[in-house]
Amino acid sequence: MREESIADSVRNCLNDFEVIRKADLLEASTADRNAALEIREEETRFKIWSGNMGAHSEGRRSLQYRLRDASHLQKQVMSLLDELSELLGDAFLIVSGERIPWDRVEDDEEFPQDTESESDSEFGDMPGTEVAQIAQNVSDVVNCLLRLSVAIRNPAPHDRFMSFSSSEASHYEPFDIQHVKNKFGEIEPFLADRLGKAISRRREYFKYRESHHLKLKQGLDSVEEDGAESTVASSLPLHAKAAGFNLDAMDEDGASNSGLTQTSFASSRADSDKLSVPPLPKEAEDGPFECPFCYMMITASSIDSWKRHVLADLRPYVCLWEDCTAPGMEFTRRYEWMLHEMQNHRKAYNCPCSCGMTFRVRSQCKDHINKTHPKTFPTSQLDTMIDLNARPMNEKEGSICPLCQENLSSMKDYQRHVGRHQEQLALFALPSLPTDDDAQIEENTSGPHTYASFEDLNVPYGQTKEESHPEPLVATKPISGPMKELEDLYEEYLNKWVPLCSDFLRSPPSKTKKGGKKDSRKLSEDILNHVLLKLDAIDTAGIPEVRARRKEIVREVQKTLTDLGTAWDS
Repeated sequence: MREESIADSVRNCLNDFEVIRKADLLEASTADRNAALEIREEETRFKIWSGNMGAHSEGRRSLQYRLRDASHLQKQVMSLLDELSELLGDAFLIVSGERIPWDRVEDDEEFPQDTESESDSEFGDMPGTEVAQIAQNVSDVVNCLLRLSVAIRNPAPHDRFMSFSSSEASHYEPFDIQHVKNKFGEIEPFLADRLGKAISRRREYFKYRESHHLKLKQGLDSVEEDGAESTVASSLPLHAKAAGFNLDAMDEDGASNSGLTQTSFASSRADSDKLSVPPLPKEAEDGPFECPFCYMMITASSIDSWKRHVLADLRPYVCLWEDCTAPGMEFTRRYEWMLHEMQNHRKAYNCPCSCGMTFRVRSQCKDHINKTHPKTFPTSQLDTMIDLNARPMNEKEGSICPLCQENLSSMKDYQRHVGRHQEQLALFALPSLPTDDDAQIEENTSGPHTYASFEDLNVPYGQTKEESHPEPLVATKPISGPMKELEDLYEEYLNKWVPLCSDFLRSPPSKTKKGGKKDSRKLSEDILNHVLLKLDAIDTAGIPEVRARRKEIVREVQKTLTDLGTAWDS
C-alpha cells in the first residue's frame, strides 16, 4: 500500500474544508455559524499556502519533492496536516449537529462545575465554546504552516547526513567555533557558534560524500596498487593558501542596480591572508568530470561555472539574526541569503493600532500590542495584522557588519561585505587536493628540525628537554598501509610542530606585543590544517588498531591546541 504523501493530506484537508463550507447552518447556533465562517476564512489562507508551496502537486514541482532530503520537515508538515484534518472533522460534526459539543453538555451532578472564575484561570483567554476553540486551533495550524514556509523555501539537506556518523567530524566543532572567534574578535557568541557549526557541517558533508563515493566504488575490478598516490581529497584547506583564485572574484555583478540579484565573479589581486577557490581541474577540458569535492559528475566549461559549483557544494551563507526560526538554513547564493533576511528580518513593524510605534523585531511589536492595546484584535488575527503592517527596510539604510563591526553605508555594501566574510569561513571547510601547489608547500615547510616528543609541551618554563626525560615515541617495527600513513604524519608532527609549540610555551609573546595573539592563532590554525585535518582524511580501512591509534594521536594534537590557547589566555 502506497504511503500517504503531502499532496494526499492536502487534498483531504481541502475536502474537509469543502464539507464545512457546504454544511447546512440554518439550525446551527450563532456561535457555531460564526466559527464556521472563521474556518472558511482559514480555507482561503490554506489554499494560498498550498499554492505557494506546491503542496497539492505531484512530481518535481511538488512540496514532497522539494523536501525529499529533509524528512524532518516532511514529518512536521504531515503532522500539521493530520492535525488540521482532525480539527476540521470535529468542527463538521458539531456544526452539522451530529455531535454535541462539550459546552452544551449538561453538567453531571457527580462533577459540579468549577467555581473558579475565568479571569483567574490560566486559560481565561480561551474561547468559551468548543467549536470556537476548534476555529482558533485551525487558525493556529495554518499560521504554523505559513511560518514553516521560511524553512521549506530553502531546506537544509538534512537527510544527506542520515547515513553518515558525524562522530568523526564532531571534534572539529570547538576548533571551528574558535576559528570564527579568532577571525572576528568582537563577534557575538551566538553568531560565532552558528558560523562555526556551519563550518563543521560542511566538513561532515564532504566526508559523507567521500564515504559514499568509496562505498560505490567497492567491487570494481580496477584497484589502486599499494603505494600509489591517493586521489582522495582530505579535509585540509591547504589549497586555499596557495596561489590561485581568490574570493575577490566572488564580487557582485556591477550591472545589478539593486545589488541583490546575482553572484558574479571578477578578477582581482591576490591576498595571501585570504582563502581561495582551487583552480579548475584539468579534467574539465575533456567534458564531464567527477568533482573532487562532492564526487558528482559535473560539467564546468569555465572558471566561473566551476566556482559556482564549489559555492553550491559549500552553501556558504547562513542567516545572521539571533531570533531566526531556521538558524541552520544554508544558502548557495548571496541574493538568496539577503532575500531571506529582507523578507523575514529586515522589516519595520508598524503598530497596527496606529499609535505611531515602530519596531525592528516582530516579537517586540507583538508584546507591545498585547500590553498597550489588549484585546484590540482577536488572538487568531493578531499575527496577520502584524504582518500586514510590516514594511521592508530601506535598501539605502546603513548597517553594521555583525562579524567585524564595520559601518556599512547600504544594504548593497552589507551584502557584498558580509557575503565575503561568510565565503571565507566556508572555504575553511573545503577539502584540499594533491596538487603541485601542495607539494610546494610541503617542500617549503620541510627541513631539519631537532627531534622532540610531545612531552616537551609539559616541561615547565626554564627547564631543559634533557631534564624532563621524555619517552621515545617513534615506532620501531616495520609498518605499512594506513598505519604507516598515521605514523609518518605523527613523526612529522613531532619533528616539526612540537618544537614550535615548545618554543611558544616556554616563551609566550607578551600580550602587549603587537601581533602576539596573531602568532598564537596562526600556530593553532597551522596545526589544525596540517595535522588534525590530515589525520581525519586517512582511510583506516576499518582496522580497529588503526582507528584506535588515530584517536590516540588526535587526542594528543587536541591537547596541544588546548595548551596553546591556555598559554595565551593565562
